[in-house]
Amino acid sequence: MPLLTVERLNVVFTTHQGRVKAVKNVSITIPHQETLALIGETGCGKSVIAQSILRLLPGNAQINGRILFQGRDLLLVDEKTMASIRGKEIAIIFQNPSLALNPVYSIGWQVGEPFRIHQGVDRNQSIQESVRLLSYMKFDKPESAVKMYPFEFSGGMNQRVLIASALALHPNLIIADEPTQGLDRTLIKQIIEQLDRARKIHSSSMLLITHDLTVARSISDWIMVMYAGEIVEQVPTLDFFQSPFHPYSQGLLRSLPENGFHPIPGQSPSMIEDLQGCQFHPRCQWAREQCHREKPGLMSVNERLVRCFLYD
Repeated sequence: MPLLTVERLNVVFTTHQGRVKAVKNVSITIPHQETLALIGETGCGKSVIAQSILRLLPGNAQINGRILFQGRDLLLVDEKTMASIRGKEIAIIFQNPSLALNPVYSIGWQVGEPFRIHQGVDRNQSIQESVRLLSYMKFDKPESAVKMYPFEFSGGMNQRVLIASALALHPNLIIADEPTQGLDRTLIKQIIEQLDRARKIHSSSMLLITHDLTVARSISDWIMVMYAGEIVEQVPTLDFFQSPFHPYSQGLLRSLPENGFHPIPGQSPSMIEDLQGCQFHPRCQWAREQCHREKPGLMSVNERLVRCFLYD
């Protein structure tokens, strides 16, 4: 049994502008001790999937489908059960540490929170655990760091604080939502190495959400490409970088600096309006008449899934 299985997930937000179809019939499988990278442009629905798994969506969200974690459908369990899962069995590393960390609480208090909530330890014990975790994350003086506040740390240091807190209770699944956004290349390399090392030591699985293909290549086993709320390709990481099938995947690789930095022309379609045919056809150089009329399904081709009529 896979650790996590998402089946036919749909998420719609009701807004003043209309119904935003953020996630459309998405299915995901994450095996034990493997990393799946979910990639795509900003706004394609990646973070909505992460928030759906942990049931952190706002009240205007309508969600249907199934999210099976170790056999339990997380959309059906009560809030008390869900609260016991968050941070203990499934941990999330949010993309913006300046928003995820509380400015009025010390670093040690925040890193130690999972121990107080899930294990009932007292303040002193939780601070001791915080020192241990910050030492593991390569803080030079963890005894001093636990007494400091987020505003006294750099962005990279705060990101390591979030990772330390997420790893506190050795969760089975780590959701890393843009863990390297806004960091320079040196810090990105350090963060990814520490995250991957921790995942392997604790035999965890990981859902990595990123638009940085370099990060996805360095840490993932599988890549799932998302466009306008839909999955358009699922492929082993090595195969993705050697020969992507979907035209959007090909465009993502061409946009890398090492490949000449050729951005994909045009922009993603509105999540409110229903675009007839393939969602990518207005930007696709291979689009034909069928692509304008019909929506392609996910097709199995050479041990991968791809949503494109070119492989029909």
